[in-house]
Amino acid sequence: MVGFLLALGVRLSAADVSNYSVTKGQAFLQTNGNTGSLKPGASSFFLAQATASSSFGVFSASIGLPINGSRGLFSMGNATNLIFQDRAASPSALDNTYGTGSYSFSFFTAHDGSKTLPLTLSGSTYPVIPHLNNFALDQAIDSSAPFTLTWDPFSGGTTADLIQLRIEDSGGQVFGTAARPGATNALAGAATSITIPAHTLTAGRCYLGHLLFEKVTSTNLTYTGAPGWAGYWRQIDFYLITAGVGDTTPPTIVSIIPANGSTGVPVNAPLTVTFSEPMGNGFSMSVGGTTNSFSGTWSADRRTCTISSPYHWPNNTVLNWSFNPSGTAPLLGDAAGNPLMSDLSTSFTTGTRVLASVPPPPTLQNPGPPSNGVFRLLLSGESYRTYVGQFSPDLMNWTSFATNISASSQIEFLDTNAPQSDLRFYRILALP
Repeated sequence: MVGFLLALGVRLSAADVSNYSVTKGQAFLQTNGNTGSLKPGASSFFLAQATASSSFGVFSASIGLPINGSRGLFSMGNATNLIFQDRAASPSALDNTYGTGSYSFSFFTAHDGSKTLPLTLSGSTYPVIPHLNNFALDQAIDSSAPFTLTWDPFSGGTTADLIQLRIEDSGGQVFGTAARPGATNALAGAATSITIPAHTLTAGRCYLGHLLFEKVTSTNLTYTGAPGWAGYWRQIDFYLITAGVGDTTPPTIVSIIPANGSTGVPVNAPLTVTFSEPMGNGFSMSVGGTTNSFSGTWSADRRTCTISSPYHWPNNTVLNWSFNPSGTAPLLGDAAGNPLMSDLSTSFTTGTRVLASVPPPPTLQNPGPPSNGVFRLLLSGESYRTYVGQFSPDLMNWTSFATNISASSQIEFLDTNAPQSDLRFYRILALP
């Protein structure tokens, strides 16, 4: 007897890509019971994203645009989430680069080979602005009991559309629904509420919420196991506050240098951000207009962060900075875990000037005696150079009292604890 054994290899695992989408959206802010307001700055978004089924499932991913070539998708803090995001001041400005038409995803995968998957983005059918309708109750939540968050209906929303809710503290997401239409735990377009289980939130804390309405305009189901869709969304961001003893005040940004809209900024100048209170360990920022790596250095009191790159910024380029961009964690937040508001943005335009590694010494303009315990030093120096003010009783032991960066050649230092009679020496250091 002769036997034959035929072995057929069949892969039973999921597709290398779980889902993919291309969308445009707008970000709004709700601070009371009224309709939300458009966030300042670059509040219109283009977003191409894909989810891989494993960390090594997708070797490369990109999206072809109707005009202006293609864009690569890259990991943003999670190896399975691949994203390209850009932003502009308005939908019309966004359309100048990301217009109506056919977009094409290209994937090079571990098991499924190369995939080219088109999606059509057209119609500009932005949904209504989401609106919480029990805002006052959302500011005094009993975290020990279930809490129902409610909102006005998604006018025209259907079962094919998506509503998504995310709630975060500075450590990241603490509650959320699915980000894909039709997925388990997804909210369809007809939903008007969701119940947050008891003890999900902590008493005496502030949380950041995001409520998104997304109108799905086209789909692609040709890649088995990996649905694709295109659509338009609007998102409202808001704070939720729980009752109880604790710190419920979120931090804010009080100053940014270079200021929003600055031009001719040196290509090696840092971005310096000062917050309203000491910050925790989270660091969530992104920059558009360059592929430079960057990192932040905190002041001793953790209120000021100086962001710089080991490389020069590109010449004559607009750099768009975003603090706590959507979808990243851990967030910028204070020491208690209260998060900074998301997607705050600023931009400046570089020139061609380079700050020298050996700075020129500043020139003192107005030495004079203290007045009411305040000693004022006005200097002539170099714009966007970092200067440190120090004092000493003996010219041997020096104490720093202020760090300053100015967009102009005039730099002011104030010593608010200057003695009226004791001898005190001052010096100003220009940092490289």
